[in-house]
Amino acid sequence: MDDFSGKVAVITGGGSGIGAGVARACASAGMRVGVVDLGAERAESVAKELRDAGADAEPFAVDVSDAAAVDKLADDVFSRFGGVHLLHNNAGVLTYGRSWEHSDDEWRRVIGVNVLGAVHGANSFVPRMIEQHEPAHIVNTASSAALRYVPATALYNTTKFAVLGFSECLREELAPHGIGVSVLCPGGVATNIGDSVGTTGAQRSEEEMASLFAALHTVDQAHVTIISADDVGELVLEAVRANEAYIITHPGSAEAVAARHAVIDDTYRRQRAAHPELP
Repeated sequence: MDDFSGKVAVITGGGSGIGAGVARACASAGMRVGVVDLGAERAESVAKELRDAGADAEPFAVDVSDAAAVDKLADDVFSRFGGVHLLHNNAGVLTYGRSWEHSDDEWRRVIGVNVLGAVHGANSFVPRMIEQHEPAHIVNTASSAALRYVPATALYNTTKFAVLGFSECLREELAPHGIGVSVLCPGGVATNIGDSVGTTGAQRSEEEMASLFAALHTVDQAHVTIISADDVGELVLEAVRANEAYIITHPGSAEAVAARHAVIDDTYRRQRAAHPELP
């Protein structure tokens, strides 16, 4: 999809951070924008900013972990705008901790937003986008943590690996319908996602949090270098135009990704040498 003028973009998690950056990029490209956020005030703040700049923008307060609420969102968006050409499933929450330290409620909460939020978006919007018979695109926000190990964020990493796999499947399934799919894998971006750590239910001391945060920053410098949400917004539209499968905001982390794949490749070779009878 390379013609954005007059088209409709819907962005979850659009009330701040990456979502707001993408919303601004879409509005600047001439798109009409549905700004979706759990917080009504945040959604309205960004929508007002876009309207003040001359765009057609509407706020929607929605919990993306609620399938019925996302169904209603689709109803409301199609009623308001008449169609959707870019769906960005971006809403996400973050929690720190080791794999065994998260409560069942914490797992369910983060999976509900990070994974099922994207699933609900696809379930509610894709059938209608197919019926439009127009060029369209879906972007799902994963993370650079979906491509490589990042310490102290096991639950978050797990959900983002899931979003990566979901996006790759969706891309193949929607290609015959002329709908592109990209997965956004951001590294460090100036957002307020860290605020969600306090809403996931974990009770950790300041010392524990400091230790986890220090571990997070032991990854390569490229990964933790902060870029702006507006920079990400421009990268997203650039990738949509080119129908890129992956949107990489921190290419300097390529060595870490390559190291992971090198281990996988080495395992293939060793297993093949040890068991030549295997397929």
